[in-house]
Amino acid sequence: MFGYYTTGNYSVSQFFFFVSDLLLLACHEGYPGYHVTNLLFEDRLSRKRRWVEFIVIPLYSPLLLIMEGVANYALELAFPVDERIAFSHDCLYPLAGLDPALAKSAVPIFEATEALSDFGVSVASPEAARRHLDGHLGRSEMIAWLTTHTLYPPEMAESTAQFVGKFRSYMICYSLGQDLVKRRIEERAGADREKRWREFERLQSPPRPPSDLL
Repeated sequence: MFGYYTTGNYSVSQFFFFVSDLLLLACHEGYPGYHVTNLLFEDRLSRKRRWVEFIVIPLYSPLLLIMEGVANYALELAFPVDERIAFSHDCLYPLAGLDPALAKSAVPIFEATEALSDFGVSVASPEAARRHLDGHLGRSEMIAWLTTHTLYPPEMAESTAQFVGKFRSYMICYSLGQDLVKRRIEERAGADREKRWREFERLQSPPRPPSDLL
């Protein structure tokens, strides 16, 4: 399945999406991720409290570390692995024209390799960005490093290099942000799924500074 990867106004790369990537993106950008967070900001902060400053969310701000963490944690919260397998089997694989029986093995593989993928919580991407921005790797060297240390195809590594060139250290919001959110929710809620949802909502509105999660 083809997709497009783009952020901001830099060039667009075309590549194949895995089915599990689509569910991750839907949860990250839609429900219960960014779309829900923005609705809560609008309703509870901008309208009810008259905190009009939350009409605008600056990209380079401490707030985005938590927002990206919340959005990245959204898939794990909304779709535990067994439910992810069932939804992929019943809905996503048929829509993609793929054999639904593949979902049972493909979903656990995706979960296991997520940290090496561009849409997952890759620790390699921030490390590559750090080495590049500190002057230890040139751009082409960073792309080669990513293809060696992750599951990135060359075109995905190129897109990541574009992202780093434009947004620099913002890359850590995805990995560190999710680490902070996941640890806070699981420390307070344990394995209780209902409590996890409540803690997840508390992190979204009113927003918390990252220092509150350390």
